Amino acid sequence: IFGMAQLEDPDIKTREVILLCAGQKDVMSLYNNTAFMGIALNSETSALTTEQYNSIRSKCNHLITCYDNDDTGRARSVKLYEEYGITKANDIAEYFQQGGAYQLLHKLVFFHIN
Repeated sequence: IFGMAQLEDPDIKTREVILLCAGQKDVMSLYNNTAFMGIALNSETSALTTEQYNSIRSKCNHLITCYDNDDTGRARSVKLYEEYGITKANDIAEYFQQGGAYQLLHKLVFFHIN
């Protein structure tokens, strides 16, 4: 899982939010533009195993998908919600390409967890 190594900081036991992104580009965009931590599977169509889910959830209070806003991204987000109860937020790369601001993203993410 891309980005998991960055979550292994021994000084940080649990993060408030981790965003499950569509790909590495989205994780890097998130990292470069926000204070949120992101991870990505090999692709949106890769299955998240229960073991992977449990490992990720042990590192955060909330896990949110930020998959692409296309048919595949929406379908995979629904599947992750049905399997694990993971809620969906915006497509990260698209959000920043359209001039999205960190403060608004912060509000949107916390809207999804409250």
